[in-house]
Amino acid sequence: MRAKNQDRAVYEEVRENWDRIAKPLNGLGRFEEMVCRIGAIQGTADVRIDRRAVLLLCADNGIVEEGVTQTGQEVTRAVRPAPPAPTTRTS
Repeated sequence: MRAKNQDRAVYEEVRENWDRIAKPLNGLGRFEEMVCRIGAIQGTADVRIDRRAVLLLCADNGIVEEGVTQTGQEVTRAVRPAPPAPTTRTS
């Protein structure tokens, strides 16, 4: 998926900000790239990610019946991580 109207100058500004931090260049890998892209999409080097969500998706899709896997729904339920407890943030 590609966001339209990404500002390349803002992307580079965010990248330069990362490079000024005391860490190995590109030491945070894909995280740095994602923050640069978010800044370019938002049109500002002052990247804000105030609204967040976590999606937890888990399914067996009936593949046991198709003979694709040897484990059933009980294993799917057992290995999925417990959903995180809701948190509230105060400002």
